[in-house]
Amino acid sequence: MHLHADHPLFADAKHSTSAVLGRVACVTAVLGVNIAAGSPSLSAGLLVAGVAALWLRRGRDRLLPALAWVGLATMGTTGAALLSDLPADRAATAALRIAAGMPWLLWLGAELDWPSVRATLRRSSFPALALATLDHAVLHGLLTRHAWAQRRDAARLRLGSARMPLAVWSSVLAEGALDAIDRVDEVEAAALLRGARPSAKGSPVEALALRGLHLEAGSAPRLRAIDLSLAAGEWIAVCGPSGAGKSSLLAVVSGLVAASGGGLIRFGEHVPPGASLHRRLDGRIALLAQNPERHFLASTAAEDVAWGLIHRGTAHPEAEARAHVWLERLGVAHLADRPVHAMSVGEQRRVALAGLLVLEPRLLLLDEPTSGLDPLAADALVDAVQNAAALAGAACLWVTHDLHHLPPAARRVVLMRDGRIVYDGPTDEGLRPERLAAAGLARPASPSPLPNPSSRDSER
Repeated sequence: MHLHADHPLFADAKHSTSAVLGRVACVTAVLGVNIAAGSPSLSAGLLVAGVAALWLRRGRDRLLPALAWVGLATMGTTGAALLSDLPADRAATAALRIAAGMPWLLWLGAELDWPSVRATLRRSSFPALALATLDHAVLHGLLTRHAWAQRRDAARLRLGSARMPLAVWSSVLAEGALDAIDRVDEVEAAALLRGARPSAKGSPVEALALRGLHLEAGSAPRLRAIDLSLAAGEWIAVCGPSGAGKSSLLAVVSGLVAASGGGLIRFGEHVPPGASLHRRLDGRIALLAQNPERHFLASTAAEDVAWGLIHRGTAHPEAEARAHVWLERLGVAHLADRPVHAMSVGEQRRVALAGLLVLEPRLLLLDEPTSGLDPLAADALVDAVQNAAALAGAACLWVTHDLHHLPPAARRVVLMRDGRIVYDGPTDEGLRPERLAAAGLARPASPSPLPNPSSRDSER
């Protein structure tokens, strides 16, 4: 599908089911004739016709990429055929057949957009989970290409040249591939949380209670004797410098990471440190990670927001309707059909939050939700999340460095440093300069310099 870097994979004009099937049938017929006929002259004719179709429909900008693909396919097929000791004439025939099919596949990719194909597959009773996997594969490919493009541009700026040595290209591609692997791990965690079934156990009176909780990573402690309680519907702002243990705290509370010791009680249900991942996960808990791009599981906003509902057993029409309701509540209904990779950071955060709130969580965990946003966007996000969470009646741990955009609903603040809680109390008291300095969030106040007696004498 996406065989050209500038192909509008998410086109504004959508194709009908008949148009999608007609184009697929046309290309399938051409490929079938190409394989069955076995005539080099026919393959050559199909090659010319395919290139002409691309040129006439898509212009010169499609011609050079098409010829490049044809050339690569021809060289690859010829090389493989010669290495297998095929006679030269048979190797040439095989290469010509592959080359003849390539422009038609490129033409099909240029003629269709992914949402139209996805809708056609859904109407054709294609398995929903398999379709979701395909959709996520498309998204993952787009995000990986985006990561490569960012690294390529950074390398060009640092080199001061558009041309990059092969060694630099190798580094760019390798780092992009590692980033893609890391994203797979983080997305898997998001999928586990959003797809988890809500537990029927426990009591809704208290959302969270931590008793002497600690977490170790190797020999280094991440959390040390954490005591914390959170009532149903209560909001707490958790603040602290980098490395204070804030993200680790959310990972343990969400169930993604097992505590090393201490007590973890959610909704009145005790979760022992040695519990399995299945036991630790609870669909009543939602976690928004720092990078919303690592949160998405589907290619467009509406599909992503509906993802959790569908994987929890909700029928697609109902899931789609509820997704649009929450997109509207968070002020991003106009982005419903927008591909998530093409959104700004602020838009991505709102869509990601809609994907959590549509599941009606009882405990909302937000990791640096205003990071990277301008002041107006941060204020708007705070208001939108507060209003939306109030409708769901969710308690919230709002983890942040941003002390200028704390939600008014967080009347209590927890300050962390070196894996410990150094303050837990009213927000106004916690934001006093001496409290922030003790938590490593502000510089200690400088003592007033003592007057110099000699200067007084000189003044006299």
